[in-house]
Amino acid sequence: MTNQIDEFLTWRILDAKFGSVLYEGLDHLIENADEIGNVKLRNVCAKLSSQLADRLDNTVGLLDVSKRRFIEIALVDAMNRADELMKQHGLLEQFENIAVHDDDKVA
Repeated sequence: MTNQIDEFLTWRILDAKFGSVLYEGLDHLIENADEIGNVKLRNVCAKLSSQLADRLDNTVGLLDVSKRRFIEIALVDAMNRADELMKQHGLLEQFENIAVHDDDKVA
């Protein structure tokens, strides 16, 4: 069972790590730009079932995080995991034209 001090400290640590104020400003900047520095930005769209879209809306609402930030974190984690599994199972050796970019990984 988690006690209140553990919950409080976890909240403060994660807030410091992900800095909601920092990311709110970044979200605003990204939404209004096609490029930041030398990084070109692209819009990625996907059709989702209305149930999944509603679940996403509810989740980001409860977490008070932007959809962009939530989806970005989820995509980076999923791609990092896919890279690990592709390497583990030798898929990249079979298909050398598939690029895995270690410099794109986010800790």
